Parts: sequence; C-alpha cells; structure tokens
Amino acid sequence: MRRTLYIPDELWEQLRDYLKQHPQENASSVVQVALRDKLRPRN
Repeated sequence: MRRTLYIPDELWEQLRDYLKQHPQENASSVVQVALRDKLRPRN
C-alpha cells in the first residue's frame, strides 16, 4: 500500500542531510523506523 505524506521543507532538509551521511538508507526506511518507534506500545 502506498500513501502520500506532506513533510515541511525544514524537516525534509534534515532528512536529506541524514541520508547523505547514511547512503544505505532511503526516506521510506527512515520514516518507517521513526513511525515504528513512535507507535510502539510503552510499558
């Protein structure tokens, strides 16, 4: 399933800088990891 997300320019620039330093990753993988972390159950 594919979805469209709107990301503010400032946040996109930070993501772009991160990806330059981590070329093995891509925007989708970073967002997926961040969402999993944010949405995981907390005890």
